[in-house]
Amino acid sequence: MRHRKVAVVRAAALVALTCGPLALAMSWFPSAPAAGPVHGAAQQIAGQSGSAEGPGGFAEVFVRMWLAGDPGDGPASDVQKTARLLAPEVALPAFRGRPPTVTTVRAVRCEPVRPGAWSVTVAVMFQSPGAGPAVRYFRFPVLWQGGAGADAGRSFVVTAAPSAVPGPAAGKAGSSPYSVQASPGSALASTVEQFLAAYLGGVGGAERYLAPHVRLPALGVSYSAVRAERVSSTQSAGEVGRDGQQVRVRAQVVARDAQGTQWPLSYALRLSAREGRWEVLAVESGLEDAGSSGKGGS
Repeated sequence: MRHRKVAVVRAAALVALTCGPLALAMSWFPSAPAAGPVHGAAQQIAGQSGSAEGPGGFAEVFVRMWLAGDPGDGPASDVQKTARLLAPEVALPAFRGRPPTVTTVRAVRCEPVRPGAWSVTVAVMFQSPGAGPAVRYFRFPVLWQGGAGADAGRSFVVTAAPSAVPGPAAGKAGSSPYSVQASPGSALASTVEQFLAAYLGGVGGAERYLAPHVRLPALGVSYSAVRAERVSSTQSAGEVGRDGQQVRVRAQVVARDAQGTQWPLSYALRLSAREGRWEVLAVESGLEDAGSSGKGGS
């Protein structure tokens, strides 16, 4: 349900973008409250701390308008009007020369402060003239409040200029459960390498490495060469074990495409022993509990 709400918010923003900046802003500003329980439910959802799609999506729209609204364009420009509608008290940045090109805007944190109020942090990727891409982070307050007049609807509004803030702190991956390196040339390492070469190569043959009833969708892209760098497992299982024994592995490979670009890739696989060979049961995320065997295919 959460992903569906995000998709609806972003779809509405994209439709509004095609109609111009003012239409984009108006998509966030209902002219009058909806009748009956629908309006009440909308207020309740927007005020819940767990529902950040609304303020997060609004924040992305505001930042795009804020960075596009050069005061030199004059107060009558559509961008200026839109920026003022979203944030009536917020000044616009004054660029010297051409403003930077904004390639990506994403809300990376939406922290509820109190009902109907959020502190939103947005990441912005710039492409400045004569320079490479750069990422900056801005944080600002967003409120869900009523407009002027008895018949005015409720809407989001930015109440102060953004603060430039540092990006999120780098996290630690922790110790990997794939702590045992499979011996090169072992049955396990060979099966993994041959399976990935067939699967990523796109020429067929990967199915012969799969366990019965396991199916993998076509990759949709193929690589001209695949080289295994390392195959690690969650336990010492280089040679084939008894039937039904399972092991999880992570394979680090380098795949070269038709243009010669080399892509460092990794695959987490679950394999099972059957009739003297290892077979692939699933392509996994790599976050599974190393001690659990899991069920079913990919």
